[in-house]
Amino acid sequence: MSISTLTKKGQVTIPKDIRNIMGIKEHDRVIFIKKDGDIILKHVKGDIFDKG
Repeated sequence: MSISTLTKKGQVTIPKDIRNIMGIKEHDRVIFIKKDGDIILKHVKGDIFDKG
């Protein structure tokens, strides 16, 4: 389990072990999805707004 702290600006650092597991690198994008009362963090690969 990994824990992070919310800053007064509402920012959270994704712990290094989680970034490594998810393959998240600097400047990558993530998306937050609400599902069944939980929030899911997903690594965005490509343009999420690309309709092609």
